[in-house]
Amino acid sequence: MKIDVMVAGLLKSLELGFASFVVSRRNVKGLLHILTCKEQSASDLFDSLLDTLEGWLTDVHTNPLLTTFLIDGLRSWQNEPRGMELVLTNLEPSVQYALQFQLEIGWYALLCGYITKHFESIQTVYYQQLGKRNSG
Repeated sequence: MKIDVMVAGLLKSLELGFASFVVSRRNVKGLLHILTCKEQSASDLFDSLLDTLEGWLTDVHTNPLLTTFLIDGLRSWQNEPRGMELVLTNLEPSVQYALQFQLEIGWYALLCGYITKHFESIQTVYYQQLGKRNSG
């Protein structure tokens, strides 16, 4: 599964999920505000969408390191957008570089479709380890 397809799926889920939230509030808000809204219903929706995304990432055999990084990072960012970033330790240098590069791009940018191309090579190697013919 290509990483850009994964991001497109995430964006579609967020769009559909938050569209119902916005309509129910009768107040159209910017994407950033909606994603960082502290109302319990928005947080519950975001968590539900991330749970769905995590299940999908698992179903398509996404590298567990990428899955954990994406889900934990998005949850952390949603809870505290200007807070501490994930701490990356004990990783292969290529994985460390890719994850750090995505952190520099940012979580909001990821939700807008900006994702490091380094994820693709990590995912391709993982598929090869699994003996799959897919590409990242």
